[in-house]
Amino acid sequence: MFGIHSLAAAPFTVSNYNDLYVTGAQHSVGFLTSNRNTLADWQTASSQDANSIFVLPLYQSATDLHLNMGLTNTQLEQGGIVVAGITTDFDGNARPGPAGSVNGGGTIPDIGADEFDGVPAVPMTYVSSTVTQVTGGSATPSTNQQVIRIEVVTAGVVSPISLTSLTLNANGTTNIAEISMLRWPN
Repeated sequence: MFGIHSLAAAPFTVSNYNDLYVTGAQHSVGFLTSNRNTLADWQTASSQDANSIFVLPLYQSATDLHLNMGLTNTQLEQGGIVVAGITTDFDGNARPGPAGSVNGGGTIPDIGADEFDGVPAVPMTYVSSTVTQVTGGSATPSTNQQVIRIEVVTAGVVSPISLTSLTLNANGTTNIAEISMLRWPN
C-alpha cells in the first residue's frame, strides 16, 4: 500500500500540502519507479511535496472518516493552503473553518478533505543551549578529538529553526587557530 502511487516517471505538475501517512511492513509513502519508503525519499524522487507531512490522522471511526484529533496539537490543523475557488470541504463545511471553531480553525485550511476544529501544531522555538567542555581526553592534539559539546533544546514541531552561525570564544583555554574543522555529528 502507498500514500501516493504513480507508474509514470514524472506524473505530477504540483503535489504539496498532503499528509502521506502509511504504516506497516508492506507500506511505503510512495511509488515512483520504485518504492519510496519515507517522506524524504518521496520528496527527493518526485521533487514534490516540500510542505507535505507524515502524521497519523485520527478518524471518528473506521467508517466515519471525519477527523477527530481532540485537543492534540496537530500539523493537519491549518496545515493546508488556500486554493482559489475551493471554499468548502468534502461534505460542505466552510474552508477555512469550520464555522464556530473554538480551537484553532478559521484562518488557513486544514490538510485533507475534511475541515475540522483541531488545535494547530506549536511552532518550533528555541528553549535553551548548553556548552560542555569535554575533559579527560588526550592533551596531545589529534584528529577527531572532541573538545566541546553544544546542545540546543527546542520545543514545537512546525517551522524548524536553523542554526545559522556559531561563535567560538575559548577564553584562553584553547587556541581557536588549532581547531581546523568543526564537525556536526549525525
